[in-house]
Amino acid sequence: MIACLNPACHHSNPEAATVCEHCQITLRLCDRYRPTQLLGQGGFGRTFLAVDEGQVNHPACVIKQVWPTQFPDPDKIIELFHQEAQLLKELGCHPQIPQLLASVEQDDKLYVVQEYIDGQNLAQERTEVERFSPKQIQQLLAELLPVLGFIHQHQLLHRDIKPANIIRRSTDQQLVLVDFGAAKRLTGTAIAKTGTSIGSAEYIAPEQARGKAQFASDIYGLGVTCIHLLTGLSPFDLMDGDGQWIWESLCDQPIKPDLATVLNKMIAPAVSQRYGSVEDAIADLHTPAELKRSRLHQLVYGVGLIIKLFLASLLVSGGFGILLLLPKTSSPPSIPTAINTPQPSPLIPIPESPLPKIPTPVPATSAELKALENLILIANASGQYYQAHGQFLTDLSRPPALDQYTLQITKLGKQGLQVSGIPTTEKLRSFIILSWGGPSSASQNQPTSAKMQPSSNPLDDVGLFHLPNRNRSGKAAPHLVIANYCESLQPSQMPPPKADLPIRQPKTYKDWPCPEGYTFAFTATEIIGKLAATQSPSVLFQIPQSDQR
Repeated sequence: MIACLNPACHHSNPEAATVCEHCQITLRLCDRYRPTQLLGQGGFGRTFLAVDEGQVNHPACVIKQVWPTQFPDPDKIIELFHQEAQLLKELGCHPQIPQLLASVEQDDKLYVVQEYIDGQNLAQERTEVERFSPKQIQQLLAELLPVLGFIHQHQLLHRDIKPANIIRRSTDQQLVLVDFGAAKRLTGTAIAKTGTSIGSAEYIAPEQARGKAQFASDIYGLGVTCIHLLTGLSPFDLMDGDGQWIWESLCDQPIKPDLATVLNKMIAPAVSQRYGSVEDAIADLHTPAELKRSRLHQLVYGVGLIIKLFLASLLVSGGFGILLLLPKTSSPPSIPTAINTPQPSPLIPIPESPLPKIPTPVPATSAELKALENLILIANASGQYYQAHGQFLTDLSRPPALDQYTLQITKLGKQGLQVSGIPTTEKLRSFIILSWGGPSSASQNQPTSAKMQPSSNPLDDVGLFHLPNRNRSGKAAPHLVIANYCESLQPSQMPPPKADLPIRQPKTYKDWPCPEGYTFAFTATEIIGKLAATQSPSVLFQIPQSDQR
């Protein structure tokens, strides 16, 4: 069968077909690559398993489709696409990176075709063995750190290192790093510029989550991957409430101090405390602590020996005899210049540089806070209706005034709602309120208040919220609503992307993160808490006639 490349069409076609039977679009990419199966889809593109019909044995390959029209600046995306394609071509010469087969534009879409790596990824392996041994982690680092160094030498970041993107190739059992779809070239000062947060929430470095990814961010992702494989636990469960790693106390296997030291330095929250380069990590990985202590001992011993030899040479050569020639006097003698005694330089204290703080979000303006308050009011009103009737409301009868913002309400299937505020001026950020609804389970069928809202964002311990399920009579509602609050990383007048709706109830931030280009609305926690504890007026919406009876 042939999968259709049209994002709006999901028709499967017979292998002999050249155009889609449903939408009439060309089925093969470059008349050569035949997509056979949809592997995944996100807000900006899709990935297909495909067959290369241009080769005799028709080997498998992977097609990655990007939709430039989903980005604020499509022309810029196309330009970056061609730059990255050239870099991916250069990276493909490494035996542990998939080879780039083609990069083309077709039907207003961008495509990258890469070699298919046959084998299990480490996420699949972990489900079979529960956890990796320290020896396996040591070997994993020994294999992948050089690959990461090769990528960084080409001024490229991977930005999405996780177990699912590391495949053990079945032909030679080598580990291969895949999925460079999030890669971004770093040139000049671009490494310090704020960009888009790309990656998986569980493995993403704090600075990358704020759009400032750097080489150390990839090292962090690989380190978190290792502690997850060692413990078999989600990285979210390997941190305490203060954001400190506690993975060693949760690991039931003996870990050598050398390996633990390397891993802890790889996953340090502050960039200044992390490895600055892959080469430094490799050096520590292959240098046992005993050897480091031995080298330090040799250094101290060597310096002491040099000093002793120097003093001995002075005594033998009569250097100290000069002091005997000085005239005896009760007053301190002036020091003759002929002695040429070196004077010690005054010690200049070296100031300790404070550790740079992780960048904090920009405070919201009064216009942004007011808009966000109204958006939350609207989302809560619809959510409270869902709690009672199992249906989100979208038709407003009395919308609140949104100064300098336009309102957009979108249903995400039957269980989701997206309320967006789009600024009408270029200096304001846009906001998204995401709501997920579902039936209350027996364990959740107790009235809850705003104080019982869970906080689960891995970045700042803030995340998805349960809307209080206590109705006006004080009884528990039959349905629950979980909300996420998002703000754009940069001021934007572009309509926000439509969020994907989780299949199951989202319990943590990783289950339903903010759409691409957005992060949690850190600046609005007070508003969220205040409005979550109030009953929103459902009269904002038009109630369906079937529910008015």
